[in-house]
Amino acid sequence: MLELDELLEGFLKKKYDALSEDDKNIFQEILETSDQELYEYFMKHKQPTDGRHQHVIEAIRTTVAD
Repeated sequence: MLELDELLEGFLKKKYDALSEDDKNIFQEILETSDQELYEYFMKHKQPTDGRHQHVIEAIRTTVAD
């Protein structure tokens, strides 16, 4: 999905470098998620099955507002 690509690209440019190594690893795990699931997470229609992913997903979501 183009929208997801743009959201993730914005996050990479603005916030990725500030992540801890653990959060960078979590981000890599999140990238393995299907586009449909990511869309549902970012729209708050669904919570990630791995609770460790939630704070990184929130950081990605808030990139749009920054």
